[in-house]
Parts: sequence; structure tokens; C-alpha cells
Amino acid sequence: MAFLLHHEGKGVTREELIDALWDEENRPKNEIVALHNILSSIRKSFADFDEEIIVFQDKKYYVKQGLIYTDIGVAKEIIAAVRSREFEKLLVWENLTEFFAEGSYLDNVEGQWVLQDRYYYERYFYEGLVGLGTCHMERGEFIRAEHCMRQALNLEPYGFSAITGLMDCYGKMGDEFRLTHFYRELLENAEPEFCRDLKEELKGPYGKNRELCRRGYGKTS
Repeated sequence: MAFLLHHEGKGVTREELIDALWDEENRPKNEIVALHNILSSIRKSFADFDEEIIVFQDKKYYVKQGLIYTDIGVAKEIIAAVRSREFEKLLVWENLTEFFAEGSYLDNVEGQWVLQDRYYYERYFYEGLVGLGTCHMERGEFIRAEHCMRQALNLEPYGFSAITGLMDCYGKMGDEFRLTHFYRELLENAEPEFCRDLKEELKGPYGKNRELCRRGYGKTS
């Protein structure tokens, strides 16, 4: 069902569905019968619908558009905003950070076909969270900015733009305690061979924001 929804109104062939469901080593003896059993089970799950949920036409399977809500539309709008670097467009969605935090609308779906697409969405979601956090910072909404940067780090724990974005947030807040705690926590949790390079990369952003805190501590909130 996820595979059909993912392809929206384009439809998929029987062979494409079979490839999505099973790899070569784990295919059932009669894969066509197994596929039809799965499709039958899905149709029974939506028996209360007035219309047929899955249709077969021109040798392709479709989910009828408009019958089931999927957040792929929101995901695509997010990607469009990130690609165009128009992060302010992301401000219009309430609770968008929670949507981002899920990683991808494919997050709970299993199957080989998901892996590449999941990475694709997570990459844009990470960039979107950092951009959204920067928008909040520019508006003086530092708590929201911090939340966005933290969510981005949940997706990519050592994402440089999220790390420096969170440091900038603490610098503009004038919060040297949280800035220093975050910096030390990063170094303590990093692998020894990575820690040296990380410390060198963060020396500038950390020093800049530490100085900002010392000059403006207590003047911003």
C-alpha cells in the first residue's frame, strides 16, 4: 500500500510490485498468487469505502486519488522550499518540526525500495530544519530556533550546519552555559579519531559565540 501511495496516480506494474515486496532470494513459489492475496487483504481492510480503493487499469495498479490522505504532498512542498532556499515558506505549517522529526513519511515502512527514498527525504528534512531554525533566529524566536536545530541533529548528529546553527542560537541568546555544555558534550561523545578534527572545525564558531555571550549575556532572551 505504501508503494502504491508513494507513486501517487502514476500506477505501478505487477512486476514492480513484486520487486518491491520481495528480493530474488525470498520470493514465494507462486509470487503472483501471493501478490493477489496481499491486494485482496488490502481491499478487505477498506471494505467500508464506497469506492474501490485499488484499481487495475492499463496493466497497472493505482490507488484512487483523493480517497486516502498521504503526507507526500507536504513532503514535496518542503523539498521545493529547501531547493529554492525559500525557508520562510516553512513557517506557515504549524507543528512542522514534529513532521520533520519523524525523519520521513516512509520512516515506518519496510522494504529495499524504501531505503534510497528515505535517505532522499531525510536529507531535505535536515536542510529544512536548519533553514527553518535560521528563520526563527532572524525573527528573534530563539527557543523555536533551538528546537529546530536540535531536531536536525536528531537526523544527522554531526551535521555541521545544525551544530553551528545551534551555537549561533546560544550566542544570540547570550547563553554561555548552554553553548559551552553543548560544545563539550559534542567532543565527549565523538570518536577519538574524529574529536580532533571536530574541535578544529568548531574552534571558530565556538569562539565567536562565546565572545558574543560575554559581550551581550543577559541582554537577550
